[in-house]
Amino acid sequence: NLPLLINDLNCYPYILSVCTLEPRKNLQSVIESFLLLKESNKSFNELKLVLTGAPGWKNDSIYNIYDQSVYKNDIIFTGYLNDNDLYEIYRYANAFIYPSFYEGFGLPILEAMASGVPVVTSSNSSLTEVGGESVIYVDPFNEESICQGMNRALKDGLDFSKKGLIQAKKFSWDNSASKVQRIIENL
Repeated sequence: NLPLLINDLNCYPYILSVCTLEPRKNLQSVIESFLLLKESNKSFNELKLVLTGAPGWKNDSIYNIYDQSVYKNDIIFTGYLNDNDLYEIYRYANAFIYPSFYEGFGLPILEAMASGVPVVTSSNSSLTEVGGESVIYVDPFNEESICQGMNRALKDGLDFSKKGLIQAKKFSWDNSASKVQRIIENL
């Protein structure tokens, strides 16, 4: 029962990832980095990792790491969520992790910033344009870098939440429509 899950999550600090469960989203490294984080700092004893999204292709490695983890009870797969439940799960997150290897735009980091959640993401593809100076960038090929990014988001989250809210406004529908209108007028 998902509403119960969301209410339960409100009782715990958690790092959220929203994406299709597939290799290019780098969830294997997200889980490994979460395990490093839990091992390195016992103050994160209650911390959960919430992986939201539909199963994609070639995701066996993600489930294998999960199955072998000593922190298995702290990793939660929600499956696909509707917009209302997704809003709720963003709202309660302490940090958002998205170290994707490749992205066309990066809508989930924009959703997280608009929800006031500190974002940790890759320093590649379009993610730097979307995140600007308001997110924590990590090397998606380095689990220690991802772990440090998560740790920083949890410690300095308020500062990044504020910056993210400002950055997200740059991508509002009204702002985008005004830019398109100016382009059309200039043509």
